[in-house]
Order: sequence, then structure tokens, then C-alpha cells
Amino acid sequence: MAILQKDFFKLANVTQHSQFQKFLEDIVLDKEKREEFYRGCIHIDPQCVEHDTFRQYFEEFAAERKSNQQDFTPESITQLMATLTDVPVSQSYGWTAYDCAAGTGAMILSKWKKERDKYLPWDYRPHNYLYFCQELSDITIPYLIHNLALRGMNAIVVHGDTLERTANQIYFVQNAKDDPLQFSSVNVMPHTDQIKEFFDISEWTQDPIDHIEDELGSVVWNPLPGEKVVEYTLESE
Repeated sequence: MAILQKDFFKLANVTQHSQFQKFLEDIVLDKEKREEFYRGCIHIDPQCVEHDTFRQYFEEFAAERKSNQQDFTPESITQLMATLTDVPVSQSYGWTAYDCAAGTGAMILSKWKKERDKYLPWDYRPHNYLYFCQELSDITIPYLIHNLALRGMNAIVVHGDTLERTANQIYFVQNAKDDPLQFSSVNVMPHTDQIKEFFDISEWTQDPIDHIEDELGSVVWNPLPGEKVVEYTLESE
């Protein structure tokens, strides 16, 4: 059961696509409204995290096919790529998966599902996985971030040009409680020289956004015995 246009419009209390697009953009950095929207999505479709939640809607109303040649990767391909790149967490280093043109996240979501399904529900630990997404389109970024946060994933999202290495913002989507039943928070990386160097950014193309939802002390780590945990922290000056 996919969430339909009318369902999204009802959740957002809007009547047209431009209003819904603005709604998604506005709640990206509003934790309370963002999570209220996610709970509404799950109420309508309890299985909405098993597939790209926004795929049908985005493909029909928002895809920039002419201007940016946007189109969806078939699900069979995303599943194949997830299988081909499958390695035990104990043997993985750095990013769990990387997509330099992530779109709304279809490839990364398939990889996440592949990793999650290896475990019994009470054994899966989100902090064992950290995904890296890059996307240029202003229109697409909210859909990508919401898809990641809705699933309680941990991910870096670079909003910028992969080839020219310019960036508007870098978002840190984090499941701070390391709980697969929780939504992720959304933090914005500061525009420091350290961040710029680490992510190989040549130039910032927007003013920095001061927005951090997670205090360092609020992050919970729950590794299973013998498992490698991706080590990363959120720091601000």
C-alpha cells in the first residue's frame, strides 16, 4: 500500500504540489513537525519504510526529467547493487555505502534494508552503519533527508556538486538513541575549515545554518559483543 498524493496533502494540510514541497522543506529542521509527519505516514502505511516512501509521488510530481535528467533506478537494480556490495560489518571501514547522485535515496535505502534484514529486530544496531549521500538538486534534498530520518538511519548528506566539490550544506542524519524504532535527528555541519577539508569541499555556496539537534551527551551506543562500530561524533565550535 503506497501513500498517495491525497494522503500526503492531508498530512501536510495542503492542496497542491508547490505547497507540499514547501512543507517538506520547512520541516526538515523542525524535529517536532517532522516526526509528527513521519508518524502520520506510518499510520497510513505501516510498511512505508520497506520501500522508497516518496517514490511514486516524486516520480509523478517533482522529478526534474528535462532540466536535470532525473529518473528512478529500477528496484531490481538497487537490490542487485545492495547484494553485490554486501560485506560483513566487521570487515567494513569508513562508509557503509556511498551514492554520489543519491536522488531520493533508492540505492541507499535498498542497501540499508539489506543490512537491517540480516538481524533479528532486537539485535539490529543503527550505529553500526553510516551512509554517505551526495545530491545536487534543491528540490530532491528534502525527500532524501526525510527518507533517511524516517528510517532511523545514520547518514551524511552533502547538498552540492559532486564533480566541482562545492556544497550548500552538509547534513548529519543521526539515530542518536541507536534504536531502530526511533526516527533520526537532523543536524547541519558547521562551515569550518576542518569540515571543508574532511569532505573535500572546494567552496561553500550558501551561508552556514546553525542547527544541531543532538547534544554530544545524548548519543547512546549499543554495540553487540564482537561487532565493529563505525566511530563518528558530532562536534561544533
